[in-house]
Amino acid sequence: MSWDVLLVRLPDEVTSVSQMAHDYQPAPLGPRHDVLATVAGVLPGADLSDPAWGVLSGPTWSVELSIGAADPVDSMMLHIRGRVTRC
Repeated sequence: MSWDVLLVRLPDEVTSVSQMAHDYQPAPLGPRHDVLATVAGVLPGADLSDPAWGVLSGPTWSVELSIGAADPVDSMMLHIRGRVTRC
């Protein structure tokens, strides 16, 4: 099973994608060094040896963090993969 999740900065009043203007341009997530420091602080197990493409792995799942090389960081894509087990 896999999911792709796009992280962007949205106005507080937006609670659904349908409320966003078609031409909405989100503010950056922040300066590159701040975004990387936040990711490292929240996900201490993340491998950020390639600061443009982080990886976090567990026994049955992985998350690839597509941060990119831009400064400031406009968005981040999470590529989430996991094995579904039946109980």
